[in-house]
Amino acid sequence: MADCADKAFSEGVEMIMRQLKDAMSNLGVEEIAADGQFDPEVHNAVMQVEEEGFESNQIVEVLQKGYSLNGKVLRHSMVKVAK
Repeated sequence: MADCADKAFSEGVEMIMRQLKDAMSNLGVEEIAADGQFDPEVHNAVMQVEEEGFESNQIVEVLQKGYSLNGKVLRHSMVKVAK
């Protein structure tokens, strides 16, 4: 019986998340792309690491997504960058 309740709770949370994403999208809020090169205008580098396969100033990992509204940054993407 607990599995059924856990599944229903999980599905409910997923539905709320979808609705929130749809509402934000309808308002014009967009996720900032954080793949490729580091851009100080939209990314906040909180770590620098030496990582094989990555060039200098290339984003290794996104720690927190960033968002923009009509081209203005609401929250910078928090990223880990290669040295």
